[in-house]
Formats: sequence, C-alpha cells, structure tokens
Amino acid sequence: MNKRHYIAILLTLAVCFAALLLFYRIEKSSINNKEQEPPLYRIQVILKAKANPPDFWRIVEQGVMVAAQEYGAVCEVTGPTSEDDIDRQIEQMKEAIAKQPDAIVLAATDYERLVPICERAVKEGILLVTVDSDVNYTGRKCFVGTDNYQLGKSLAEQVDLLTEKKGKVGVVGHVATVTTAIDRERGLTENLTDADSRITDVVYCNGLVETARKQAISMLQNNPYIVCMVGLNETSAMGIAYALEQLKLEKDVKLVACDCSEKQIQMMERGTIQAFVIQNPFNMGYVSIKSTIELLQGKNVPANYNTQSVVVTKDTLYKNENQKLLFPFVDDQ
Repeated sequence: MNKRHYIAILLTLAVCFAALLLFYRIEKSSINNKEQEPPLYRIQVILKAKANPPDFWRIVEQGVMVAAQEYGAVCEVTGPTSEDDIDRQIEQMKEAIAKQPDAIVLAATDYERLVPICERAVKEGILLVTVDSDVNYTGRKCFVGTDNYQLGKSLAEQVDLLTEKKGKVGVVGHVATVTTAIDRERGLTENLTDADSRITDVVYCNGLVETARKQAISMLQNNPYIVCMVGLNETSAMGIAYALEQLKLEKDVKLVACDCSEKQIQMMERGTIQAFVIQNPFNMGYVSIKSTIELLQGKNVPANYNTQSVVVTKDTLYKNENQKLLFPFVDDQ
C-alpha cells in the first residue's frame, strides 16, 4: 500500500467517525428533548385513604400509575390516613385546586360534605372524575367503580345460601357517609330473605379494624342467636374475623366478606370466612385515569363505568379466572 492510498483510507475513516459522532449527538439531543417534554396532563388523585385498608387503596394507586405512564400523564396521589377523616380530605381538595391541575380524580369520603369543594373545583375549570365512592354532584363528568347495590345483593344471596334463609344476621360496615357503604347496605337489606326480622344490628367501624373487632364481639355476645356476620368492606370483615376467632365461634358463625386481602385469604383457607364478594381495584384506578384523559381530549366516555364484582368461595379460590383479582401485585413499600 503506497502512502497516498494510506492517507485516503485514514481520511475515509475520519469522515465515518465524524458522521457517527454527529449522529450520536443528534440522537442524544433528540432523546433529551423528549425527556424534557412536559407531560400531556397533570392529574391530582385523592383517595379515601392512603394506608387503611392497606391492600385495596394501594392496588387502586397501582392502576392509576400504570395508566399515567401509558397515557403520558403525571398523577400525584394523596389521601387522608383513615377513611373517616372527611375534614382532611376536604383540605386535600383545596390543596389540589391550588395547584391548578387539568383534572382531579376523587374517591369521596362523604357523599354530601364533599359537594361544595367539588363545585369549587369545577368552577375553576378543573375536570372532576370520581372513583370508588361518588359525590352528590352532577358536575362530575364520570364515575368509575363497582355497582355497590349489586354487590350488596350478592352479599345477601351468599348469606341466604349459607344459612338456608334462616337465623339472625349481624352487619359491620366501614363509613356510614360513603356511597359504597350506603348502597351495599341497601342492596343487602332489600334482598336478604326476611331482612327486617333477621338483621339484628348494623354498625360502622369508621374504617378501623380494631373498632370493627370490638363491635363484632359486642354484637355476638349480646345476640347469641346470630348465625352469620357480614362485613361491608375489607376492614370491617377483618375485624369480624378476628372477633370470631377470639370468641372461638369461627366454626359456628358464618362470615360473608367484601373485598379480600392476603390475611382474609388465609382466613378463608382455615374456614373463618366462607365467601368474598370482591372488586377490581386495579381496574378502578386504571380506568379512572384513562377516562379522565379521554375526557380532557374531548372524547365521550360513559357517565358510569362499572368495574364489576365477583363472588369467591373456598371452592373457587384458586380458579384461574380469579387469580388476578385475588392476587394482584402489591409493592412492599
């Protein structure tokens, strides 16, 4: 190879290297620009609780974050410590409004008391969507959640099945002012055979397992003829289950529960709980964000999106179709 050919080869390699370097810089700049692009939408999500019950709301939040990532939104998720802290949720609504997001997704702790602050949000041009628990306000554009009257009806059917439509029934709910509790109780009492004579009492634990346990113990001790207990959500059902095991009545008194957690599944396996009526919290979170974004894009969405509920017993606990509902991925954080 002569000197001229050698120089030509070096020049060619230098040009190729320069081209590759230029391409790399352009591509890197393009990626950086994409990373710096602002999100399409900013959404404030205010749940009924962030830590109580632990599994349900954490799974709702997971659905929210998956949808946010898929649709290019930034979602900030907040919520009071417990489901009965209505005042704190109202304050969180005020804080959310001050941030002027594109939308607020709300799981209301009270059907009536959240109405004024919801009206204020809409008047300030913020889109409002409700999830799990609705508000008494027509200004919200969409509700995503379970048909809770139908869920209550399913509870009644399971009680009748387990008790052969005979015997006294005790009920523990979560928070009396939320639509989930109102509609489930109505679905139960309007569909249970001879409900007026069979239901001994309906009490509310304000979303606290320990309160539910104490209430269930008192109810069972004062009404020894109770043959079945009903928990209207995860915390109330867990409290009843602990009470039954503490009083050693788990073999004598049936328990029909709403929702399920890992501990509840264990209690079904050992015979303390006979039936769950379970919801789909991941789908609630996901669809609430998807519907919110579609509304912001000017698309039509159903005013009410039913995420369905399913009855699970020990016989159907490990059926394939129930696996995703019963064992959703929950972070340890």
